[in-house]
Amino acid sequence: MVLNSNRKDSLFLLISFLLLVFPLLIINPVGATVLNESQVTVKKITIVTDDVENIPYISRGRLVFSDIGSNRLRNLKRIDIFTDHNGKINGVRIVYYDGINNEKSMFLRKIKSIIFEKSTKSFKKGTVHIRVLTTDEIVNPW
Repeated sequence: MVLNSNRKDSLFLLISFLLLVFPLLIINPVGATVLNESQVTVKKITIVTDDVENIPYISRGRLVFSDIGSNRLRNLKRIDIFTDHNGKINGVRIVYYDGINNEKSMFLRKIKSIIFEKSTKSFKKGTVHIRVLTTDEIVNPW
């Protein structure tokens, strides 16, 4: 009788465990919805912002990526533009390589404008990955 009761308890624990854990394995955490994604060939990108306190590489409210200077266009991995459900820009995440530590991420709020200067040459060197996302992924820095 003791073995039968012990077996029922272990079977109950196993079924309870499967019912609780199995849905967690199936359900993935909700990420951002990618509204648009593109590879753009540019020769210069200028991001104008009001959010300039304690942010590196910004001078006079402008962050410039080009072939010349400290912010090289070739070090830029991706630009993510975050919008809310009404289409208003909430911020821009810039993922880049700093040349020392590897990949870094910077989030800028209060964006006034983003200026893309198009390159007439279509070469891989000035190609930047740009995504427009919903605000659901802001918690993920990469």
